[in-house]
Order: sequence, then structure tokens, then C-alpha cells
Amino acid sequence: MPVPNMAILSQPDGKADEARPVRDAILLANVHDSVIVTDLHGIVTFWNDGATRLFGYSATEMTGRPLVERLPEHVRPDVDAMIGQIAAGEVFAGEWLDYRKDGSRVWIDVTTRRIDGPDGAPIGIMGVAHDISARKAAEQALQEANARL
Repeated sequence: MPVPNMAILSQPDGKADEARPVRDAILLANVHDSVIVTDLHGIVTFWNDGATRLFGYSATEMTGRPLVERLPEHVRPDVDAMIGQIAAGEVFAGEWLDYRKDGSRVWIDVTTRRIDGPDGAPIGIMGVAHDISARKAAEQALQEANARL
């Protein structure tokens, strides 16, 4: 996928502010990792192609819906609580065993934090994640091999 020329999107004649939302959307869309943005209540407002590859849901399926709807019922209360904590300013960074659309599990490394607007007021939540399943499988295989020794 071609990367846009940022010099074109950032004009020295004062039009940078007008171009910023377009530039930011292009940048987020071109990130290979999963990028998901929600409002402060967990309603999805942005879902990039990386999120589609990782979780199996399209942007059309997820945009406008609560993020927790893609998860099994038994984990939704915990994730709702995490969304509240992140909306309050906490940062979540770490490894997480998540779920794909087909019900399979996927290990991800994720950082999720609140997004503040130019005036400092909270406006949303953004999570960036990538698949670490292969690394986790290799770690498990190594542990099993060491256990046999």
C-alpha cells in the first residue's frame, strides 16, 4: 500500500489544520498493526485494516457498535470495567489473550490509552495491538522442551 507524501498534506500556507484529519486518517489506515478507536463509552469510531486482519471483523461490522460486543459474554464485564479505567486516564499495556470473530484465540501485545483533545479534555480511547501468537507458541515449545530435559 503506498504511503502518502506528508509534505503534500502539510501545507505551509496555514492549511495544515484543514489537512490534519485527512492525514491522520491516512496514517492510521496504513498502520499494519491493529488500531481501534472508541469513544469514552467503548463505542467503536475507527477500525483499521490491521484490526480486520487480526480479529476478523470489518470496519463496517464494528464501527458504531460497542467494542465488547465482539467478545464472549463472560468477559464483557471485565472489559467494560477496563474501558472505564482507561477513560479515567489509566493506560493498559501488556499481553492479552483475545478472541477472533471465528471464536479462536489470539495472543496480542496491546497498548490502550485515553485520547485527549487539544484542550486537554478526554475525547476517546485508542488501542494499538499486534499478534504475538507465534512468539507465545515458541515460548511454550521451549518450556516443554526444557521440562523434558
